[in-house]
Amino acid sequence: MTNQHRDWPTGRHPGHTLATWLQTRAQQVWRFTIDLAVPFTNNPCEQPQRMVKLQMKIGGCWRSVRTAARYCLVRSYLATARNHGVHPLDALRDALAGNPRTPPQTA
Repeated sequence: MTNQHRDWPTGRHPGHTLATWLQTRAQQVWRFTIDLAVPFTNNPCEQPQRMVKLQMKIGGCWRSVRTAARYCLVRSYLATARNHGVHPLDALRDALAGNPRTPPQTA
């Protein structure tokens, strides 16, 4: 099996591959210029992952998959609360009191 992105003699140069990809997805790539609600970068999607990578860098590793899953669950809950305008400490207090906040249902 050959890698299409490294098969330069047949015209699949990385620049050509990128140009083809951008051309086929031009409407998606430039959507942020039409719809101002769409961010022009994907940084908001990457930010929750940064803390996981930072924790791995500081601690060296996770002790178990279970612990890593719990950490990700709490981080996801706090990110969702923050995105809905709820202070993270309020969200934690309510969750520990047995009344977790849930995002509003959309149709």
